[in-house]
Amino acid sequence: MKKLTLICLALLSALGVSRAEIVTDSWTQTLSPAVVIPDDNPAGITFIMPIDWEALHPPSFGASWTFLDVNVILNISGGWNGDLYAHLSYDSVTVPLLNRVGTGNPPNAGEPQFTFGFSTAGFPGITLDDQATANGPIHLIEFPQAGQAYQPDHGTVALNSFCSPLDVNSDGEWTLFLSDLSGNYESSVLYWTVQITAMIPEPSSFSLGLLGLGALLWRRFRSRA
Repeated sequence: MKKLTLICLALLSALGVSRAEIVTDSWTQTLSPAVVIPDDNPAGITFIMPIDWEALHPPSFGASWTFLDVNVILNISGGWNGDLYAHLSYDSVTVPLLNRVGTGNPPNAGEPQFTFGFSTAGFPGITLDDQATANGPIHLIEFPQAGQAYQPDHGTVALNSFCSPLDVNSDGEWTLFLSDLSGNYESSVLYWTVQITAMIPEPSSFSLGLLGLGALLWRRFRSRA
């Protein structure tokens, strides 16, 4: 009896211990043909993309996802990078992504024509990531490189601010807004991507613990019958 009790207690302890499964997934809206951002027009253009995390990653019984990270990938061609403003919205959260890169007073801008921003053309599949400290903020990047990650031009509002509303409801529409705030050069949007990372406790230890405990109790009951 004492031995059985110790085994049961060990199994009950195991119920509270589970490994964490971390999953990253991406949703992309590809625009074919590419869509021109209206030149010198603050009204801009809006793109909407529905995302339902749990439809692709249904949680196991008794578990729930905890959202850890949100990143954005932009592929924009042509134009004048310093003309562009962009933000991403979901639920009640809005996070600026681009805010006329290169504008401002040196050394914050880092190039001579700081009044007009950087004259380079395009953001070729760059990732905007709060944790991209190696390359720094996109606001200071005159020549963004394909496949590289930069911190968004968001000031004090982080992309990971989206994690809190995702914890409550991970099914909804994400909105990308872009506007061109100066004349003569046109930029076009080829695609944009929302990348989400979430964590959930693995159910294996919980399920196996219950089965094991049930089997032991059943055997004990049979031996006493």
